[in-house]
Amino acid sequence: LFSVRLGWLPSSGLDNIKAAIMPLICLSVAGWTVTSRLTRASMLDVVTQDYIRTARAKGLSEAAVNGKHALRNALLPVVTSVGLLVGQSVGGSVVIEILFGINGIGKMMVDAVRQQDVPTIMGGVLIAAVVIAVVNLITDLSYAVIDPRLESMYGTARA
Repeated sequence: LFSVRLGWLPSSGLDNIKAAIMPLICLSVAGWTVTSRLTRASMLDVVTQDYIRTARAKGLSEAAVNGKHALRNALLPVVTSVGLLVGQSVGGSVVIEILFGINGIGKMMVDAVRQQDVPTIMGGVLIAAVVIAVVNLITDLSYAVIDPRLESMYGTARA
């Protein structure tokens, strides 16, 4: 529709920024929906907790209660979900690259499997595994930033 009928965006390749719009939207829409639903469900669960009622009773504004107390505690499952979505995006990029004619690691991996190029397959899997491991590490480290109680619970040492 946007490429063929309207001519607004290119249908394949990555020659300029406009060419990246459709692949990025296709790759991220599912993640947006999951993340927004999880954030909403988590916030609805957190705002019923006793400490939120206590914060409101102390006279804090609704913005302070939601921003400082509720959102902070509701973000833990959301951060976990976003970390998992990165792994799904790595797998989804293979389909997006083939669909939109983009030369990338996903297309390279498909070509390597077709040609039975084992070293290239191993390299691609290693790159994907390292990316996912780094994202998981960042996700775990962000828990201590979001909820400082977790840092003291697990006793992370500081120099």
